[in-house]
Amino acid sequence: MMDLAHDFHHTAVGHTVVSPAGEMIAVNDALCRLLQYDEAELLGRSVYDITHPDDVAKTVEATRPILDNVAEESTLEKRYIRKDGSVVHMVVAISAVRELDGSVAYLLGLMQDITRRKEAEDDLRASEDLLRVCFDGSASGLAVVGLDGRFLRVNDELCTLLGRPADELLEMCSVELMDGDCAADTLSQRMRMLSGECTGYRAERRLQRADGTCVDLALNVALVRGPDGQPKYVVSQATDLSETNRMEHELRAGEARTRSVLDSLAEVVFQFDAQARFTFLNRAWEALTGYSVAGSLGCLVGNFVHADDRAHAATMRNRALSGEFPRGDLRFRVVRVDQSVRFVECHFRTLSNVTGAGSAVLGTLVDITDRRRLEVELSHAHKLEAVGQLAAGVAHEINTPMQFVGDNLHFLHESFEELLTLLCAYREQLHDTSPRSDVKRQKQLDAAEDGVDFAFLQSEIPLAAAQALEGVRRVTTIVSAMKAFGHPDQGERRLADMNEALQNTLTVARNEYKYVADIDVDLGPIPLVDCVASDLNQVFLNLIVNAAHAIGDTVIGTPDRGLITVHTAFDEKHHDVVITIADTGTGVAPELVERIFEPFFTTKSVGRGTGQGLAIAHTIVAERHHGSLTFETALGVGTTFTIRLPVDADCEAVSQS
Repeated sequence: MMDLAHDFHHTAVGHTVVSPAGEMIAVNDALCRLLQYDEAELLGRSVYDITHPDDVAKTVEATRPILDNVAEESTLEKRYIRKDGSVVHMVVAISAVRELDGSVAYLLGLMQDITRRKEAEDDLRASEDLLRVCFDGSASGLAVVGLDGRFLRVNDELCTLLGRPADELLEMCSVELMDGDCAADTLSQRMRMLSGECTGYRAERRLQRADGTCVDLALNVALVRGPDGQPKYVVSQATDLSETNRMEHELRAGEARTRSVLDSLAEVVFQFDAQARFTFLNRAWEALTGYSVAGSLGCLVGNFVHADDRAHAATMRNRALSGEFPRGDLRFRVVRVDQSVRFVECHFRTLSNVTGAGSAVLGTLVDITDRRRLEVELSHAHKLEAVGQLAAGVAHEINTPMQFVGDNLHFLHESFEELLTLLCAYREQLHDTSPRSDVKRQKQLDAAEDGVDFAFLQSEIPLAAAQALEGVRRVTTIVSAMKAFGHPDQGERRLADMNEALQNTLTVARNEYKYVADIDVDLGPIPLVDCVASDLNQVFLNLIVNAAHAIGDTVIGTPDRGLITVHTAFDEKHHDVVITIADTGTGVAPELVERIFEPFFTTKSVGRGTGQGLAIAHTIVAERHHGSLTFETALGVGTTFTIRLPVDADCEAVSQS
C-alpha cells in the first residue's frame, strides 16, 4: 500500500480520487502543479468547480455510465480552470472502485496535459482554413496537379478561365487542354522537376476552353515534396494574358502611330534623361542636324550645341532638372554634321519623379535660322526707321554748329582778302627799287595797315579759326555717333563698351529730350560685353526715346523739365553689367504692366509708336544676349528699366566717363 501511495503522489501524470458526488478526496503533486493549487485548496472541493463551464455537461455525461454500472471506465477531453484563471486542456481517464455490492465507492481520475497539442491542432486548423480561403478565393487560377498530370484540385477562378466545371477538370490531365507544342514542352518541364533539375518553371501556355475558344495563360509552376523528400504533387498558378496581350498589342500599335505622327512633324521632338543624354528623337532631327537618330541616342545634348551657347544651355538644363525651372524657352545654335550652324528655338518641360526633382526633359526644337535672319533685318529696319524719325533733330543738331562754322569761315574769307591787300602792299614796297625815301615808304605802309585794321584781325582771326574747328568737331561727333549707331554689323558678336554705346545713343537722340528733360549720366567702370553692339544700340535708343516721350507727356504746357538718369555698374557677384535708364515721366498703369513687352502693344498715341520697340528690345536682351530686361514703374512718378548683360568672369573693367 505504501508503494501505491508513493506512485500516486510522485507520478508525472495528474491523479485524483473523487467521491461519487464529485468531491476530491485525494490529489497528487502533478495535478497540483498542472492546476497551480495547493493540495489543501483542492481537497474537499468539487471537481466541477475547477472544470470549464462549457465542459461541465460533457463531464457529467462521461461519468453517468460508470455511476449507473453501465461502464467501468470513460475517457474524455476537457478543460480545467487554473488558479490564475488560465485554461489547461487535459485528457481524463475515469475508472471506478466499487463496494462489494457493486456500488461505486469512489472514482479514480488520470489526467494528462494536452494544451500544446490542442494549440497546435488549432493552429493547423486555422492554417488549413486560411489556405482554403486563399486557394478558393484567389484572383488567379490555382490547381493542384498529380505527378501523372491529372488535376487533383482546382479553384473557381481556374474553372472560369477554362470555361469548364470543377468535376470535369478533375477527370482530365492538364496536357489534354494544350496543343502539341505546348503539351510537349509541359511534359519536358515536368520531367526536369521530377529529376531534380529544377524546382519549378514559368511559361506561357494557350489552353482550350469547353466552347472551343482558347485562352492565353501565364503559368507559375512549382513542385511540392513530402517530408521524405520525394515529389508529391505540383501546384500551378494561372493568370489570364488575353487582356494583357490585347493591351500590349494596342500599346505597340499606339506607339507606332505616335512615332509615325512625331516623325511627320517638321519640329524636332526630343527627350533626354537626368544625365543629359538623348533618349528619344524623331526624324526631324536628321533634317536639322544631318546626324542619324540611332547614332545620336545616348549622346550628350551638349555635343550638338554651339560652343558659345553651351554654358547657357547647360545652366538652363540644370535648372530644369533641379525642378527650379520646370518649363521654359530658350534660343541657341546647333552645329550640323557638316559644321554649319543653325539657330533653334527650344520649348521644354521637366518630367518630375516622386521627389520633385527632374527625371527627364521633354521638348521641341524649331529651326528659326531664316526667321532670325528676317528678325535681324526687321530689327535693323526698325533701327533705321528710328534714325529716320530722329533725322530732323539730328539735322538741327548739325545745323547749329554749321551756322557758326559758316559765319567764321565767311569772316576768315573777308579777313584773308584784307590781309592779302596788306601783303601785296608790303611786297610792292619790298620789291620797289626807285629812289624814294624810307619815310615816304613808311607812310604808304602805315596807310595800307590803317585800311586793314590789322590789330583787330590779329586778335579775331585765331578765335574765328578755333570756333570753326570746334564746330567741325561737334559735327564730326554727331556724324560718328550716327555711324556707330546705324552701322549694320551683320549680327556679329564682338567685345563692345556699353558706356561708349550709351554716349553715342545720347548724342543721336539729343534733340528728342533736350527740350523736355535734363540728363544725369553716371557711367561707372564696367567690363566689355560680348554682344551684337548695333542691337544693343537700338535697345538704348528705344528706352531713351520712350523716356523722353513719357516726360514730354508730363511737362507739356508747363515750364517744368523732367530728368532722365542713365547709370552703369558692374555686379561682381553675378558677373553682370547693369544698365539702368530711369525717367520722371507718366509711368505705366498697373493693368497694363503685364503687356508692356507684348508685340504691337503701345501706350502712345496713334502715329507716335508701333508697339514694336520694347518687344524687340526684350528679344534682343533676353534671347540674343541671354540677359534680362525688367522694369519698375509707378503711375505719375516714372519708370526705371534695368538691363543685365552677362560677361565672362575674367573680363577686365574699362572706365568710361
